[in-house]
Amino acid sequence: MATFKVNARLVEDEDLRRIHRATTMPDLWGAICAVLGRRITHHSVSLYFNYLEPDRRFHVLHTQAAPGRLVAWNIRRALSPAPAFLREHRGIKSYGLRELYPDARSFLRSDYFRDVMRVEGWQSLLGLGFWEQDELGALLVLRRTPEQGEFSSFDSAWLEALHPHVHDTLQRVRSSAAESVLRSGLAGCLEVLDLGVMFFDERARLRFHNEAAARLCIDWLHGPGAGTQLDSAAAFAVPAPLAAAIRRVALSTGAETGVEDLPREIRATLQRIELRTGERVSAGVIVQLSRVAVSKELPLTHRLPLLKLTPREREVAELAAQGLSNGEIASRLHKSERTVAAQISSSLAKLGIPSRVHLARLLV
Repeated sequence: MATFKVNARLVEDEDLRRIHRATTMPDLWGAICAVLGRRITHHSVSLYFNYLEPDRRFHVLHTQAAPGRLVAWNIRRALSPAPAFLREHRGIKSYGLRELYPDARSFLRSDYFRDVMRVEGWQSLLGLGFWEQDELGALLVLRRTPEQGEFSSFDSAWLEALHPHVHDTLQRVRSSAAESVLRSGLAGCLEVLDLGVMFFDERARLRFHNEAAARLCIDWLHGPGAGTQLDSAAAFAVPAPLAAAIRRVALSTGAETGVEDLPREIRATLQRIELRTGERVSAGVIVQLSRVAVSKELPLTHRLPLLKLTPREREVAELAAQGLSNGEIASRLHKSERTVAAQISSSLAKLGIPSRVHLARLLV
């Protein structure tokens, strides 16, 4: 088996492949646990996020090989000397109990030893910090029982050799997760605004559209009002004149173009953009669709409270706001009336309004 030599220690290629294959945080956590389970004897292992900033959604992943009592995380952290130590040693890669407690007698007299370590059945630890400049992005902590003995210098060196690989994968996974949250948030905003948005790639293939775009396209194809009557999933299609304009924009070097045979009640704007992913640059086309006659009483942002609802709740709320009964909504969406009633009640509670009348005032 191939190996990597780091600091005169060996980290096997298979361990690194396990780490680098991870694409999500559960994948990475599973890979870390599998690699540590093979290489270092331990009682338990934890991966902390926002360890020094608990107000920023302190979070921990934890597993342990031995059964035993688990002290509450807020108590554990309040008694631990690690937060103060890490603030004083920003950027430190690894540490053990000797760094936290240079005086062995003070360690045995500490509340941390008495109320956490002894309760959980372990007496030594090894911490690995993953820093982003001066901020602690994550903290990995392994622990051992008295029977398992102290962590050795080999254990510490082996973890330090593994550190950059876990760090790189951790950054990639967290960045990917942040981008996913951002995309979901943007998609959610686009879903609730009265603005149809579609995105096409450089080959004019549809990659994203929101509900408003689907209903406007249905109106375009089947006449005004059809978007609220027909099932958007079944009836949606990109009108041929719009598809032709999108192909022209995707292949052109210009920024915008007009659309032929555009219905009078619909406005369309097409724009070619360039997207950069790493070193690769590709083109795309953003299409915005809107109705020409937009109500002047309420801005588009009046619909932003809908972001509090799930996509299914929004769908039901839209139809309820149009005056449809629970039975009519259930028939159109292929749900039971009980489900529709429950989703409307949930939506009213989330939006902080007392009745369907107020829902209509908010959305229509």
